[in-house]
Amino acid sequence: MAIGNGSVLCGMVCGKASKGRKGDDMGHQDDDTNVTLRFLQGASSTINPLRGHIAAICLDAASAYALALGKSKIYLKDPLDEVRPHYEKLGFTLANRRARGIFLVRHL
Repeated sequence: MAIGNGSVLCGMVCGKASKGRKGDDMGHQDDDTNVTLRFLQGASSTINPLRGHIAAICLDAASAYALALGKSKIYLKDPLDEVRPHYEKLGFTLANRRARGIFLVRHL
């Protein structure tokens, strides 16, 4: 999903819903319960009118998508260390997963 204001690209998020099979292409070992966000980025431009709000907007959209599909969790894959405290303020915790990488999880 791309987020823009007029001609300004303000941010983007890319992810997918789980398919309910064990050991999917991201190493998930659970059932059909989640949406995983692989990339979430806000534009660093000083003309970005939504700067500082992109994560919340993307996570609200991901939550709505997850709930519409009957999912109960959102995972963030490999968040940057410097933004992890921001995600924790948005309700994420470190996930206990047997998968490649670091995952944060928010239960819906």
